[in-house]
Amino acid sequence: MYIWVMPGLTIKNCPNISDLSPLEDLKELEMVGITWIRRAQRLWDMSKNPALWSFFCTDSKKLAYDPDGLRGAENLRNVKICGPLSEGTYPMRSLECFADIPTLEKLVLYFIKPEDRSTAFLSTLPALRQFDFDPGMFTTEEIARIVAQYPELSGEHLCAYAGSSVDVRVSGYRKPTLSLPEGQKRLEKYTAEFNALVEKYKSE
Repeated sequence: MYIWVMPGLTIKNCPNISDLSPLEDLKELEMVGITWIRRAQRLWDMSKNPALWSFFCTDSKKLAYDPDGLRGAENLRNVKICGPLSEGTYPMRSLECFADIPTLEKLVLYFIKPEDRSTAFLSTLPALRQFDFDPGMFTTEEIARIVAQYPELSGEHLCAYAGSSVDVRVSGYRKPTLSLPEGQKRLEKYTAEFNALVEKYKSE
């Protein structure tokens, strides 16, 4: 099923599509959303879409593994890639696929498990201001290092924890969800440890 709304396009529930290159002909295309594409293994040459500024992809395992085609987009500002709730996380070869996109302002990765978790790509994104990801995508130490090195970034889990006044999820791989107020002392302990790590990495 295609949903065409100028200047945006949503490709939804078309598992048999194997070639996305026809999108290269849409010179005025500004936004693309892709959901449940199973056969296509790669994106298209986004340099052919100079107006493209927003890309969303969910429930498309092969595309999520190596979305390297994003680098060709000249004016891409928003990117969101998600695996499905029903199947757990999708693997992604490396976060380096997001490197060198100078206009990128917002990056969202949910239900994605990078095989290479290096965050060196962040240093190549001068416009990036928001980076959202699952709380267990990185270790607590890795998250603290991001906070220390890139203080201009915001994100739900670029901090010690996130949640409500009832339940909070401590940021970091294999960290717990705590119920409050019963878990308040544990939360304070995790918060102090996180803040200490940030200060440590700031001084390096």
